[in-house]
Amino acid sequence: MEILILILFISIVSAILIKQIILTNTNKIIKFICILLVLIPLFVYIFPLIPMLIILVIIDKKMNKFNKKYLVVSALILLGLSAYDIAKFATFGYKCQISKSYYMEIIDKNYTNLDIENLRFSRVETNSNQNNFVGTFHHWNVYNKNNEEKVIAKIYDVYMKNFLLFRLFAEKGLFEGGDWTCGYKDYEIIDILKQNLINKNFNEKDKR
Repeated sequence: MEILILILFISIVSAILIKQIILTNTNKIIKFICILLVLIPLFVYIFPLIPMLIILVIIDKKMNKFNKKYLVVSALILLGLSAYDIAKFATFGYKCQISKSYYMEIIDKNYTNLDIENLRFSRVETNSNQNNFVGTFHHWNVYNKNNEEKVIAKIYDVYMKNFLLFRLFAEKGLFEGGDWTCGYKDYEIIDILKQNLINKNFNEKDKR
């Protein structure tokens, strides 16, 4: 029930804000950009988009005067609801695409080419109490499929909890709410292990 109330609330506030933007005296290009900025979070959430359009049609004729208070209050409410998720998503993108904060920890320093040929990946269960913002976590174990006790490496991926409405739907069992992760591709892990082994063998030859 609280989810429906939240969706209805977001829809009403969004409709009022869009209507007030339309009623401003600014030029059409600025109006279009402002409306687009309002719609972007709704496209992310999807759920409030249709009720917002219905409410917008309802209030279209009833609200025909610009009211600065309506504009400011509705803008602040939407900003407050979406700012956290926007900041979180921007941080997630930065950690994935720019800083590449995911990494691999090699556990078995004596692995061989035979281990690489028989690699298998085992997923580590995500902690349900994982930080609601963005961070790295132990996501995968890499081991020899012929010896599951021999963990060769641990993979740490970047992790982000899903957006607010998606999380609420998932908690109620109404939506398959997958969290967001990014990290190495399988072939990249294999390449890193191979290169590390080459470097190790080269260094050992130098010592002789």
